[in-house]
Amino acid sequence: MSFALFLLSIAAVMVALVFVILEKAFGASFILETYPHVAATILLVAALAVFALAMRYDISDPHRLTLRSDIAFWLHLAAAPALLYAMLGFIVTFGQGGIWWGEGGLGQAVAVVFLVALFMTIGLVIDRRAFVTSGLLSLGAAIWTILQKSGASFDTYVFVVFAAVGLTVLVIGIFWQPLRRAAMSLLPEAVTARLHAVR
Repeated sequence: MSFALFLLSIAAVMVALVFVILEKAFGASFILETYPHVAATILLVAALAVFALAMRYDISDPHRLTLRSDIAFWLHLAAAPALLYAMLGFIVTFGQGGIWWGEGGLGQAVAVVFLVALFMTIGLVIDRRAFVTSGLLSLGAAIWTILQKSGASFDTYVFVVFAAVGLTVLVIGIFWQPLRRAAMSLLPEAVTARLHAVR
């Protein structure tokens, strides 16, 4: 864990340094708000680097018997939400008036649902639940927006959001291995042979 935190600290410092340099270059006080797509791109590149490093440790220990697997776990735990929210930065508006308040567009909400589904599929393939749990909040917000746009009553969409997110967690938790087998069957053996074995 300590080594993983060391690697994540380096990544965080690098991102912060890039933000500081860009803020000086653009004369912006907070680049995340002033240039959200630039900020999202920087975060996406950093998150992809952490994810690639996590996969390197995962692939080097497919049976998960050494400390490399633990390092990969912590790196994935950081990479999953970082990747998700960096990609969401190109789809939705964060803050008041955005999808989190049910005021985003229907197209944005549907795109978020597809993105979360993609992340859950990635989590199944690499056998890392961080890619499932990181998208639950976004899934709830997207479903909330979709129901609001459909004209449902407040009581209805509160119930449906909690039911949908709860059902997603329940189904994935209970049927993780069968779902993983189904996802892995779609991939070539050259890929699946390097990943954690399906039980």
